[in-house]
Amino acid sequence: MRRPMMKHRKHAYGIAGKRLLIMVALLLSAAVAGRAQDLRAGYAKVDVTPTGPVMMGGYDLRGAPSDGIHGHDRLYARALVFEASG
Repeated sequence: MRRPMMKHRKHAYGIAGKRLLIMVALLLSAAVAGRAQDLRAGYAKVDVTPTGPVMMGGYDLRGAPSDGIHGHDRLYARALVFEASG
């Protein structure tokens, strides 16, 4: 059984479609540049692992403080802050 020959199709939009896409991209980038603001960002990561035994919240039936750290697991607090035009 012979396979039917596949004809190569040209792109449906052609050159006119590519030009339109480029024009839309340029207009969008100009609009974004016109509304540009001062943007600042900050990031912090702090180790908040307790150094000694502490009472653990959420463990009401447990009468004793924590036993320590499992392996080398540490507890971190992370924050990401953005500020736009003050």
